[in-house]
Amino acid sequence: MKYLLDQQFQDDCDQRLQNDIDMIDTDEQFKESYMDIIERFYTLFESIYQYYIEINEFISRVRENYYIDYTLETILLEKEGKRLLIEAYYNYAVMLLLLDRLIPAIARERILVCYVRYKSAVGSDNTTQVAMMVKGTGATFKNTPNGHNIPAKYPIDYFGRFNVDRML
Repeated sequence: MKYLLDQQFQDDCDQRLQNDIDMIDTDEQFKESYMDIIERFYTLFESIYQYYIEINEFISRVRENYYIDYTLETILLEKEGKRLLIEAYYNYAVMLLLLDRLIPAIARERILVCYVRYKSAVGSDNTTQVAMMVKGTGATFKNTPNGHNIPAKYPIDYFGRFNVDRML
């Protein structure tokens, strides 16, 4: 997936397009027809990553005594505080699992490539991190009996792509 965000890859694709008039027309037609949906999917991907960032920022601020009345210990001592922290991480895990189960890896990766190519989002702060999040896990889910193919350490490896504060 790393090479997909490489500028050389983008330049190679553009060079191939420039050499074929039919490809240019097809590319423009594709962009006009599907850019809206591609942007929606990218917004979904980026929102999941942003949720992760916000959870970590909150934990970091609590540790740095940004909130005068709260420390991590006092939050974890309160029943509601403990429940909210658990739910925040649970929701993040559910978002990742649903993303992996409902949008196949090849589709996620192609959507990201289209978005980067059409929006020139390589310089975006989150694009590389979003790419790491949407990269295939090796798990495939099919609606047939015994149709699932799940790697041995799934979903542990998937969740491990982004560090979660283990002190919690």
